[in-house]
Amino acid sequence: MFRKRAKKSKAVEAPQPPGSGEPGDRSERVSPGLRELVAGQLDAACRSLAQTIVRSFEPEMIVGLVKGGVYAGEELAAILGCEFVPVRLHARSRDHGFRAPVAESGMPAEVEGKRILIVDDIPGTGETFEVAIEAAKAAGAVAIRTATLIARSGGYRPDFSAIETDDLVVFPWDYEPTTGAVGSAGDDLQE
Repeated sequence: MFRKRAKKSKAVEAPQPPGSGEPGDRSERVSPGLRELVAGQLDAACRSLAQTIVRSFEPEMIVGLVKGGVYAGEELAAILGCEFVPVRLHARSRDHGFRAPVAESGMPAEVEGKRILIVDDIPGTGETFEVAIEAAKAAGAVAIRTATLIARSGGYRPDFSAIETDDLVVFPWDYEPTTGAVGSAGDDLQE
């Protein structure tokens, strides 16, 4: 527990926001329409998702869609004992207006003849998944399924998901500024 020092060196508890767990732990706060997933919750979601996946599909390779799908995909690959490869999509509609996404580097040749699982954090419209699925088919994958950490009640439905919510979900990687992040001055916003 965090403690502050009083002037007389007497330890006092730091004030806690109402409805929170440990001081500084935002995961326990309840905000209508907002959900923040922290590391332990993400680990549990990935383990639950992996259990659901293996009931009906045995992937040989996990393809993580950059950015959020890489974090979830790496964790799923470790749990399931699969190969992992990240795939970056470029010119996503949410970054550039209304242009369709395209696979920047395509699928790696290693997907040929394999059962693959394409992973992202949140599916959105499904446009990204559709492009990735087409690229995987063109590369010769024999079976393709999709998985997300979060699924929405409306919109694209992946084959597998860990949590269904219409809340705005904030992941730990949403706090990390990266080159090419939505709204950044990164290199993938260059024309």
